[in-house]
Amino acid sequence: MTQMTPPIDGPREIPEIPSWPKAVGIISVVWGSLMICCGACGIGFAFMGQSMIPPEQASQYPPMSINTIQLVAGGFGFVLNAGLIVAGSLTIGRRPIGRTLHLAYAVAALPLFALSIYGQILQQADMERWVRENPDTAYARQAASMGSLGGLIGYGIALVFGLAYPLFCLLWFGVIKRSAESMGAASTDDEPLDAPL
Repeated sequence: MTQMTPPIDGPREIPEIPSWPKAVGIISVVWGSLMICCGACGIGFAFMGQSMIPPEQASQYPPMSINTIQLVAGGFGFVLNAGLIVAGSLTIGRRPIGRTLHLAYAVAALPLFALSIYGQILQQADMERWVRENPDTAYARQAASMGSLGGLIGYGIALVFGLAYPLFCLLWFGVIKRSAESMGAASTDDEPLDAPL
């Protein structure tokens, strides 16, 4: 008697793989890399900027310095953004741990942003004190002509770059995409969807 193959009801349906993990993961890797570069440039310029001013003009500009709070925030920012790069890489691979790391990044970034703003406020106060003590310098005249506009622009840029992506991550991973299945990954383990069996 010949064995018969059981009938197949129809073509096997392959679940649709969401495309968003790759897009969000790439954005996280790029964003984290950009923030590390910007932070390194900012700290480097604070230390080396004074040497770029010609000696005869040095007295016309305030000493460039960075306070301890800014250094601490910069160090933690480096670690945090390196973690964001790792989170992005894992999310590209559809690993659920990528979601957890994005949420950890977002939660840690908010108090770090507040610390950075506090350091910036202290630095701005030092600059304003120097301007009051040296009103006849070129920098003081330039600062007087701009008024508070420069400081407001600086805080606006800090607000956008410091809060935009952490808030997006909180909303996206904490409210909208809350399960492993939404990433196209199984909820029972941490293997990517396309991992070999």
